[in-house]
Amino acid sequence: MALLPRRVGHGERAEPDLAARSAGTQTVLSERLYKWLQVLTRVDRRVPTKGAAMHLTPVDHAVATGRTKELLDGVAAAFGKAPNMTLTMAVNPAVLEGWIELNAALEPTLSRQLNEQIAIAIAEANGCAYCLAAHTAVGRLVGVEESELALSRTGDSSDPRGAAALRFALAVNEKRGGVSDQDLAEVRAAGYDDPDIAAIVGHVALNVLTNYFNRVAHTELDFPVVEQGMAEAA
Repeated sequence: MALLPRRVGHGERAEPDLAARSAGTQTVLSERLYKWLQVLTRVDRRVPTKGAAMHLTPVDHAVATGRTKELLDGVAAAFGKAPNMTLTMAVNPAVLEGWIELNAALEPTLSRQLNEQIAIAIAEANGCAYCLAAHTAVGRLVGVEESELALSRTGDSSDPRGAAALRFALAVNEKRGGVSDQDLAEVRAAGYDDPDIAAIVGHVALNVLTNYFNRVAHTELDFPVVEQGMAEAA
């Protein structure tokens, strides 16, 4: 696979023609999505989430038109294929585009490892089998050790600073943003400043979006299955 193309900078705009707009889409696809596609090329099984029928019908890329086609072309041109989640999000291209843009914007705000650990913790807490499988696979690719992957599912880490971030992320998720002064004091004591805290909240929101979407859609799994433990399976 080719290296990630340069992302669109702040204030830059893609050209209005189809080819240029598709290229612009590619530039905002994040490193996380690149890692996802690395996993997808190795996975042959297609297992529906919790064995249930899909609630939303994925777009057939071969017959997609308009902005939907542009977005999916951008994914396919950059990385060879699109995960089932993106094909399902493409039923409303604004949803897919919003996820692509937010994912790309948040990618550099925390470390790649912590991004995935937060995603795993939130997926487990929210009972999203698709996201748990996807982020466990990507976590391995970015160097998160098996012991840390397991701890992430409980909102913990052997690294005290990482553990503080995970606890805060779970507090944001559980309390729907209504965290306490103590929650904030603890994450600040671990060395996180206001921009870091904002980033953690952003990553929680990003993962709530994908958790809820995949639970509603019953997105077909195209990652190695991870059995859920702490949370109810989606």
